[in-house]
Amino acid sequence: MKKGTKNRKPKTELKMQPMYASQRFLCKSCRKSLTVPLDPQQKHYRRDINEPLYLSFVNKGIINRLLDIYDINPQTIYGKIDFFYEQSLLFSRYHEHELQNKLSSYVPVLSCDHQFYLSNWGDTGTPMPTRLSNLSTVDNVTDYILTSTINFDFKTDSEYVKAEYKRKKEGSKRNYYRRFAQYVLSDEDVESDSENSYKIPLQRPSKGLLIFQAYSALAHFNKVKSLMQDCDHFVYFLDNDSGFKQHVPAIFHEEIINSKLYAYLLSSDKNGGADLLDAGMSEELKSRFDEVKSANPDLDIKVVWQKCGKCNLIDQ
Repeated sequence: MKKGTKNRKPKTELKMQPMYASQRFLCKSCRKSLTVPLDPQQKHYRRDINEPLYLSFVNKGIINRLLDIYDINPQTIYGKIDFFYEQSLLFSRYHEHELQNKLSSYVPVLSCDHQFYLSNWGDTGTPMPTRLSNLSTVDNVTDYILTSTINFDFKTDSEYVKAEYKRKKEGSKRNYYRRFAQYVLSDEDVESDSENSYKIPLQRPSKGLLIFQAYSALAHFNKVKSLMQDCDHFVYFLDNDSGFKQHVPAIFHEEIINSKLYAYLLSSDKNGGADLLDAGMSEELKSRFDEVKSANPDLDIKVVWQKCGKCNLIDQ
């Protein structure tokens, strides 16, 4: 308040300020400037596109088709993927603050299973995909997905890890002597960590690092354990998988002894749901493989698969 205005009420003044997308800072040490984004919704404010596009991604929409449907360019759609990812992380963190308290108010009944995906990381015409495994745990009472863990690391410097793997010749060491034992860094490890009825050749991703399913499963169950700390007891249904038989007792050892966890391994008849390819695609690839192999009997198996992919491009 100004001088001479003791008996007057202070005035409130409102000023409209523009909303800036980012703010620049100057480092006092190196004297370099850097930009920090302030508004996460900058350039992504159109709700008429954001909501249906997000639902399309959730329902496995094809990016090339979505470009035509919503009339947006590839740079925009990939920017929205990053935006959706950051917003989903914030949404998940917000709800996880109260998740432990809410889970302790009843007896959670959980279910856990694998989902497998194939990704043509390099050449879409070469049938040598990368197999990704996603492990999810769902609360059957509320249908809420507690956590999902995929065996892929996109944050670690993959070029450095691969260079160290070659420099130290860790391929000749046993897994427990390797520095980066959790990562799949050779073609042999890709094949050994995958199971499918029709043996199609697999490859490592060109970007990022593939993680062994055992390590991702242990991390997944450890996350579930942290969410169940305040529960008196809970029930856990899992697929009758050989890895689950080892991972669950390793993580939930005390919970099982104290009768806090009641875990059940369920088995059912195999219906082909875990196969990497459906019956039609398997038969098509098999007939194409036999045709190329009969014409080139001396070729290596992987070279034959590459020729099958080139035949597919020619047919298209």
